[in-house]
Amino acid sequence: MEDDAVAAQLTEQLPSDHILSFDSRMGTAQVAALPQPLDVRGDAMRSYRAGDVVYWSTEQALVIFLTDGFAVPDDGVLTRIGAVVDGMDQLVGCERDCRVHFGATSSSLGRGGG
Repeated sequence: MEDDAVAAQLTEQLPSDHILSFDSRMGTAQVAALPQPLDVRGDAMRSYRAGDVVYWSTEQALVIFLTDGFAVPDDGVLTRIGAVVDGMDQLVGCERDCRVHFGATSSSLGRGGG
């Protein structure tokens, strides 16, 4: 995570092992619902790159993009909060229960069922 305040908010919501389970969205992104909203401020995204970690405010979810693209909502509900540092190749092939470990400066990925 790039912002210490966002990282602290996210850490409070994570289980003790700091792992969230993500599910694929048509092979372009992995999405995980959060139990509570994050207070995230930043510029609305108009494009994304593979590995971007994004907060999706209307869905109260984290998104990890698997590809580069430009299709983002017009209402600016996506805010970049970090990037995957290692393990992106494992996440690309995973369809469901894709386990991601979050940290302040790095994320490591583990493959679930797929």
